[in-house]
Amino acid sequence: MRRRYSLTSFDTPLESKEAAPLSRFYHSENARTVPGLTGNAPVFSRSCASAGLLLFVVTGLIALTGCHSIPMASGNKFASSRHAVSDTFSTSRNGSFVKSKSFFNRTATEAPTDYRIDANVARTHFQNGEIDQAIVQMKRAVEMSGGDSQLHVELGEYYLASGLWLQAQRHAELGLEKNHRLASAWFLKGKTKAAKNELREALGDYQRALGYDATRQDIQMEIAQTYGRMNQPMKSLAAVEQLLSQYPRDEQPENAVLTKSVALMKLQQLEPAIDILEVASRNRNATSQTFLRLGQAQLMAGQDSQARLTLARAQQAFPDQPFEQLAEQLRDASTRVAVLDQ
Repeated sequence: MRRRYSLTSFDTPLESKEAAPLSRFYHSENARTVPGLTGNAPVFSRSCASAGLLLFVVTGLIALTGCHSIPMASGNKFASSRHAVSDTFSTSRNGSFVKSKSFFNRTATEAPTDYRIDANVARTHFQNGEIDQAIVQMKRAVEMSGGDSQLHVELGEYYLASGLWLQAQRHAELGLEKNHRLASAWFLKGKTKAAKNELREALGDYQRALGYDATRQDIQMEIAQTYGRMNQPMKSLAAVEQLLSQYPRDEQPENAVLTKSVALMKLQQLEPAIDILEVASRNRNATSQTFLRLGQAQLMAGQDSQARLTLARAQQAFPDQPFEQLAEQLRDASTRVAVLDQ
């Protein structure tokens, strides 16, 4: 006889990071005109050509590192800066931010009054996991900018990552004082409330943020997960399906698939949960979490042999992870009644 099992609590919040949007790229016009030519056609000096080359390379660096705009160095700095940018560009392809941090630090020394450079130094610190240094540098950028609203939000995100949600909330409010329609500030404010387990209030801020920027998928994801934490699987399912509808089935984000599977399992819709997890587990970038959830869903559906195969696949793909929880659930039939209560 096929066994089915109940699901009473299965909430594993998945972290989402707010992607900082790229700002405009700034440049300075340094053209001179030649009298007598029709339309005063611009002729660029050699330093301008160097500036164009540097701007092209730095633009590529920004796209790779996620950093915001970088003010151009003065003309006599290009020769020395070009080598640093070249090295930074190649290492950034491999996810290394050490060189880029060095370049930004050098640029900050050359232009100490430009807050955008300090902000970029802070971002490279944060991407390296150097949160304390990121906070110090971003505080300087905020002060130099005169209280830029987006920089307040970024500083608040750094505080939140450090577990300092009161400081994070303060900077969200300061960002909103400057721009009451800033989606990222409402989003941060909601996350600080969620950190205090004020989920209903957090949900209101998330929805307000999404109202100001409907393209923010990280906000959509947070809404779906918050409904899940509030034990409202139907609303969680509706929210995450709206997000997943924007992707082909074999390219859906793993954290969204996992959130959907949790909602389906709480609703005892086990076959659809197994189906989407099977697809996700075949993705070459699938994590161990997908295999664990798949095995648990199969156990709940009474598919013991399939769960064992999933465990074998998981152990082969991730030999350093024992998957003790799933293995124990397979060994002890008595635990399967509440397989997801742990």
